[in-house]
Amino acid sequence: MRGRSVIRGLLRAVFGGRRRRRKQGRDGPGPGRRPAALPRARAGGPEGPSGPGQHEPDRTEGLTGRTEDATNRAERLSGSAERAVKQIQEAFGHSVELVARTFRTARGRAAAAVYINGLVSTPSIAHYIIAPLSTDRDADEPVAAEKEPVRTLREAIQALTSGKCVLLLEGSPAAAFDVRSWAMRSVDQSEVEPSETGPVESFVEDLSTNIVLIRRRLRTENLQTERIIIGRESRTDVRIVYLRGIVRDALVEEVRSRLKKIDVDTPFDVHFLEEMTTDTPWSPFPGAMTTVRPDRVAAMLTEGHVAVLIDGTPMVMIVPGTLAALLQAADDYYSNYYVASFTRVIRWIAGLIGLMASSLYVAVISYHHELIPSRLLFTIAAAREGVPFPPIIEALLMELAFELLREAGLRVPRQIGQALSIVGVLVIGDAAVRAGLVSPLMIVIVGISAISTFAIPSAALADTVRLLRFPIILLAGVLGLFAVTFGLLLIMGLLIASRSYGVPYLTPFLPVSSRGLRDAMLRMPMWLQWYRPWQMVNPGRRRQQAPGQMPRPEPEEE
Repeated sequence: MRGRSVIRGLLRAVFGGRRRRRKQGRDGPGPGRRPAALPRARAGGPEGPSGPGQHEPDRTEGLTGRTEDATNRAERLSGSAERAVKQIQEAFGHSVELVARTFRTARGRAAAAVYINGLVSTPSIAHYIIAPLSTDRDADEPVAAEKEPVRTLREAIQALTSGKCVLLLEGSPAAAFDVRSWAMRSVDQSEVEPSETGPVESFVEDLSTNIVLIRRRLRTENLQTERIIIGRESRTDVRIVYLRGIVRDALVEEVRSRLKKIDVDTPFDVHFLEEMTTDTPWSPFPGAMTTVRPDRVAAMLTEGHVAVLIDGTPMVMIVPGTLAALLQAADDYYSNYYVASFTRVIRWIAGLIGLMASSLYVAVISYHHELIPSRLLFTIAAAREGVPFPPIIEALLMELAFELLREAGLRVPRQIGQALSIVGVLVIGDAAVRAGLVSPLMIVIVGISAISTFAIPSAALADTVRLLRFPIILLAGVLGLFAVTFGLLLIMGLLIASRSYGVPYLTPFLPVSSRGLRDAMLRMPMWLQWYRPWQMVNPGRRRQQAPGQMPRPEPEEE
């Protein structure tokens, strides 16, 4: 009986599975099966060439119900102004923000000016587009700059959502005119990266303004910009900026190809692009540099880096990113090279303190008492008398409390955040010591560790140091300095294996580059920095200063 039931179950599983597969073939894929990919909509072709750096915005593979929308958007606009207006209105779902002003030209031809209210300057449309055509019989086109042809419905949608006015003229091809005018923040000093001696300008959320800020510092025809549209729904304008003749062509092509592979609904920020294009996706270390200062972007471009700007954010991504570059600040080049070298060494030390201070305290207090001098050991033992928690719990509680205060200070209004930080550090810390929950030395260690992370110029690298601090504290509480050493070796191995757009993350330390070491941990005088970084620039590219430019006093005439 038992054998029969087993055989019956096997037969039912085999033939029942076949029946289920046949049913799925008739009724469609089951709940655990992936639907077949839909055909890809072509972004270029005879309807509208994509050109170099142009992303395919209407990819539709794997999106059920999107093929028809992509096909309709690729159709040509009607030659009739009335029918073309209906095409655009249907594409936007008859949105109330879409305005279509119909009129007749002085020659009696039907025309329509279509735009999205709030993105354009309506006086400019009336003065430069509608008025010339309505009053002048000899006018064939409006008096407006940056005219571009519009052939398909997709191109019309892209122009309208970018803040342009689409002119539909009976018997003539449609055209888009740049009359953008929206509220934006003026160029102001940087609050994220404050400057002590250098320029104080910072980028804004407008992409055109940011490009101008870079061109004001690099007035050369070699400054190249390429446009890529990313985002199925947002159609976000992204620019690749580099110096032709200095940067390696392979690096530019690598950046371009990685950005074109991004297929998402909306790229919110350059950090989103960094996460989608990094070489080491599981590494906690930042894969690129981000800055809001135009002077730093211009300086990095002259060294062979590539900048990526995205519309709607003041942050600029600079690739490739290295650990040495993340610990450098723009003010290093506005001060004496002795002072700049000293501050750079301080930053490297601050990074080590922020990563290791709490874990060393836990390891030494828990396992390695012999490393502490006798007098200091008696002082620490007296301070810890009455503390109910072991060192590892004490350190984790204080680190978590500090992170909580820091996060709360960032989320509340600025005036309240400053008061919250002061109250949290002074009042809560003092109350915890008086209550006997933590020792005074633990407060000092956590405070020094927190201050050290604030000395790191890159906010992303500082966040990484704060994050790695916790697993190292856990290792210190388990096996002491042996586990801490093991954790440091893992971090070092990760740094050695990491790359940023093909460039080693520890450049110029590994592999060693004597030319790169002149501007890494120390900053040599500018008259000694003859060559640009060899990993980014074309071979043989020198800086402007040639050897022998060391300042010397003029010889006295006899």
